[in-house]
Parts: sequence; structure tokens; C-alpha cells
Amino acid sequence: MADADDVRRLALALPHVVEIDSDGFDFRVGGKGFVWSYPERRPGKSRVIRTDIAVLYVGDLDATTD
Repeated sequence: MADADDVRRLALALPHVVEIDSDGFDFRVGGKGFVWSYPERRPGKSRVIRTDIAVLYVGDLDATTD
């Protein structure tokens, strides 16, 4: 199973990736996030950053870019 260090190693191996300072991990390309730590929210409780869960943005293949 991959951990936060594996996510960091893989993300930073990609071109033009920068890591943004955060409580977990947050990686971006051109100012746009593509993988970050899961911000767990439970009613009535403070948000908890889960570095054992990664959120991965997958863009629309039909979308055009600038």
C-alpha cells in the first residue's frame, strides 16, 4: 500500500509539479491542484487532514485547455 511519502515521491517526479505548504500534502501544476490529502469533515467536529487518503483530480478528456 502506498503512503504519503510514496505520493510525494511520485508527484514530484512529474514535470512542473510543485508542493504547496499544507497540513498534509498538496501538489500542483501551473497553480492547479491535482493531488492532495483528504480533508475529512464530520458534522460538529473540526476538519481532519487524512494523509492516508489521497484525492486525485482527473480532468475532463473533452475539455480544452488554455
